[in-house]
Amino acid sequence: MNLTPETEYSYAADGQAMHGETFLTAGLAWEAGPFSAGFEALNHRTLPNWGPEDASAWFAGPCLAYAAEKWWVTLAVLPQIQGQPSTLPGDGRTLDGGDYAKVQSRLLLGLEF
Repeated sequence: MNLTPETEYSYAADGQAMHGETFLTAGLAWEAGPFSAGFEALNHRTLPNWGPEDASAWFAGPCLAYAAEKWWVTLAVLPQIQGQPSTLPGDGRTLDGGDYAKVQSRLLLGLEF
């Protein structure tokens, strides 16, 4: 499980702005030798000026990983399963199509030093 905050600053002639985002990821995996397969969930929230939430989306899907002695790699494909504000009318789903992608693909590489 990981919680990652992100802050973005922008400066202009008339002042500055600050934009915050948080990412919460969690997963479970089953190992079989150097390989593992599992399930991962990701929540992404947008917080203008670190104030009230502007938008949020949940993603969940499968992940595959390989671990060697000094490095590892993970591939996850995470379709959006819920989002707000809802911007996809007519299909009955509550997905946010304005701020977030319908599917997030993540390729993570870890190196041991």
